[in-house]
Amino acid sequence: MGKVSRAFSKQGAVEVEAVAAALRPRFALDAGPERTVAHTWLDTFDWRLHAAGISLEYLDDGPLTAHLPEGTRIAGPLPAGNWPAQADDLPPGPLREALAPIIGPRALLPVVTVRHTARESRVLNADEKTVARLLAEGTDDGTTRLRVQPLRGYATAGDRIARLLAGLDGLSALTTTPYDDALAYASRTPGAYNSGSAVPLRPETPAAQAIASMLQRFAAVIDDNVAGTIAAIDTEFLHDLRVAVRRTRSILKLAGDVLPGDLAARFEPEFKWLGDLTTPVRDLDVYLLGLDGMAARLASADPRDLKPFRSFLVRHRAVERRRLVSGLRSRRFEQLMQEWPSALARVTADADGGPAIATLARRQVELAFRRVVRRGERISAKSPSQQVHDLRKRCKELRYLLEVFQPVCAEAPQRLLVKELKALQDTLGDFQDGEVQREAVREFAAAMMDERAAPPETVLAMGELAAQLDAHQLRARAALVGRLRPFLAEKNRARIKALVRR
Repeated sequence: MGKVSRAFSKQGAVEVEAVAAALRPRFALDAGPERTVAHTWLDTFDWRLHAAGISLEYLDDGPLTAHLPEGTRIAGPLPAGNWPAQADDLPPGPLREALAPIIGPRALLPVVTVRHTARESRVLNADEKTVARLLAEGTDDGTTRLRVQPLRGYATAGDRIARLLAGLDGLSALTTTPYDDALAYASRTPGAYNSGSAVPLRPETPAAQAIASMLQRFAAVIDDNVAGTIAAIDTEFLHDLRVAVRRTRSILKLAGDVLPGDLAARFEPEFKWLGDLTTPVRDLDVYLLGLDGMAARLASADPRDLKPFRSFLVRHRAVERRRLVSGLRSRRFEQLMQEWPSALARVTADADGGPAIATLARRQVELAFRRVVRRGERISAKSPSQQVHDLRKRCKELRYLLEVFQPVCAEAPQRLLVKELKALQDTLGDFQDGEVQREAVREFAAAMMDERAAPPETVLAMGELAAQLDAHQLRARAALVGRLRPFLAEKNRARIKALVRR
């Protein structure tokens, strides 16, 4: 027997007595009152719940209910404050535990709110136990949607109820969910935002046109994240904005010479300014996001000793955030985000001739790989930090090129190269983070002592943090040569040669 639909639609109203008659004698219906409700669905800005097959919703004042892909529901109270809200803002319980790993640092935002009439009724079995709820919702077009929601442990009863309702005149099985229907009224479309998606390319596309299209995509990501950054909805808005700025700067450096005139030279300083503007707040975000984890690893000190350090970071972040917001509201930034997309649009409209993007991709990827090899072959367990940092920059440039040129690359070599490069970058990142954060902790401790904001126990705890980070860097250094060897092996040199489609 096929899967039973538990959702139905009917043109016009669904009569309570007709439903009750269809369920008798196996079930009884306890009909609730009809009321007008506000039905709200939520997701993160980048649609993490939708991507996971989860809808999160509430009617009026709650409860907040998550519908999971396997058909189960988890309900919990609404957070005490207003939206947006992060996982930690949700009351402790199963709902928060289920959502936190999926949404991570992102905030939940209302996606769409629909007002309609609704009636919720209980369905009782022969023992007068509630086994399911029936939710009847009216829509603007005069259609009524009827949904069977079995209680936990009564899935079989839910299917029986659905089979009985399927025989009711005028009811048709529904394949869409209320969320699907409501999204027709939403201002944003699931999947429309993707901070890392590649631009579709054909190998024969003129390089100038293709590079301009890539830069247009990054400009759109920057623009998408400005409002959320200014409003401080969550830290990922600034992160995504910064990644798009870094990608822009890398493409201008590595392939900007194919753009007409002095376009790259004219805008490179502006994106350097934007990158510098966003760095302090993001750095402080990284410390604050990782502080609990570092505090939990303290052995000699008490994690509570770091509270003054957290307060210091929060105060300094507030100062830097004011500078960031002022910069994002400045005439300079406004002018950049007007002139840059317009200049790129002219390139995509007018570019013709010159090398094809496949030719450029082949040349630039091979060149970037040679830079990595040249620096990687000089690295040993005793190499100075600057050499390791330089290798990390070259690896980052190669990664950007592999990602943006992915549409004109052979799938298997590109995927394997990115996989191995990512593993190498993780180790290089651990090395860099250990050194940079260790020095930053020492500088923060000195600044706190100057401000007389560092009790002795806090200074000692920060000293242990610095020692942790030093040990972290030493472990990364020890692992680096082992990570480098497989990436520099002949197989990857062969993959680079086979990478770009002719």
